[in-house]
Amino acid sequence: MAYPGSLPVYNDLKIIDEHVTRGLIEADTTNPWLTEIVAICTELGTDVAGSASDLVTRLAISLNNAGKLKLFQTCTHATRPASPPEGMLIHETDTKDFFRCTVGGGTPTWVEIPTLADVIALLAAKANIASQPGWIVVSVKGIRGEYSGNVHVEIDRSENSDYSAPDVEVDSAVSQTGLYAHIGDNWVSFPAGGIPIDTEEIAYQATWDIGTRYYLRARLKHDSVYGEWYKTVGSGGTQRIGQGVRNYEDLFNKPVHSCGFMYISTAGTIAVTTGGTFEKAIGGTIAYTPGYLHNFLHSAGTLTYKGGAVGHFIVTTFVSIESGENAQVVKIRLAKNGTSIAGTEMTRDFTAQNRNSVLGTTWTLDLEPDDYVELFVTSDTNGDDVVFNNLTFNVRTV
Repeated sequence: MAYPGSLPVYNDLKIIDEHVTRGLIEADTTNPWLTEIVAICTELGTDVAGSASDLVTRLAISLNNAGKLKLFQTCTHATRPASPPEGMLIHETDTKDFFRCTVGGGTPTWVEIPTLADVIALLAAKANIASQPGWIVVSVKGIRGEYSGNVHVEIDRSENSDYSAPDVEVDSAVSQTGLYAHIGDNWVSFPAGGIPIDTEEIAYQATWDIGTRYYLRARLKHDSVYGEWYKTVGSGGTQRIGQGVRNYEDLFNKPVHSCGFMYISTAGTIAVTTGGTFEKAIGGTIAYTPGYLHNFLHSAGTLTYKGGAVGHFIVTTFVSIESGENAQVVKIRLAKNGTSIAGTEMTRDFTAQNRNSVLGTTWTLDLEPDDYVELFVTSDTNGDDVVFNNLTFNVRTV
């Protein structure tokens, strides 16, 4: 018997003599059945039992009597099959998870099969992973020395484009925690006294969320002198500010010009104490009001420089005055630190009382921190009245 090892082959029976063969062989009846048998064997193929004793035994491994797969079973986590065959699949109705048995027998190993919902949830979770470790890196290569001595850095980061509600606020002058500086050939903890001018980069260790856009800005400062904010956007584990910028001017722009402005908001009269001796132009009802101030403080007609280094300034003033006398010589000068500057003197000779006149003067000078400037006035006679109607006073770096 060739089958099931190989397919059977047969030759059609021949009708030799119709009257003799019909009763003995019935070839015309037998041949169709043989054809059908060969077709069935061809459809099933060879070795249908595999390593089992027969096809029924082989099918019984994976199918029950109802024809359902034995290798797939619905159960709960607590009622998993006790001794499953390798390759068996189960679906747990309580956990909604699928598992495949990779090691069968009495101590089976089950491996979870991700569902489409699992994959979608995993991708969604990956897109919103929070609090991953990362760095904010500020490039400060080639600082040109707009400030003398060491400088500090401020860093802000926010999810809002207007930088409101920042999640990172760093001021190295207040705390150096998490800050590092690349000085020379090494990364070191940020020095408490600030970074030297040859620092290349500053790094701050901060967490970040995947898929989040951050708005970042940084600026340098020396004492109370601030550079302008350099602003950018970033995401991911390394967020860079000013990357590749080679010098301080390009990175943070130049510091905003130090400047101070004040004006007389309430007119009034000054009674000159001693004729020919200059004194501060304040008294009576005169009131000064500050305008724009950057690195300057104003107090009662005095502008005090609060920058972090020596600066070169131009000072300019214009004043509208009247004489309070029948005849009078009024003089004004700029003053630094309480001493009038002779080279700034301007004079008006009044020959009639109440005649209005405008005097102006200007000067360039150096100011160190806490130096201050003012307007001084005098008259030719003790006790003379000088009426100040308007005044503007401006000082700025050049």
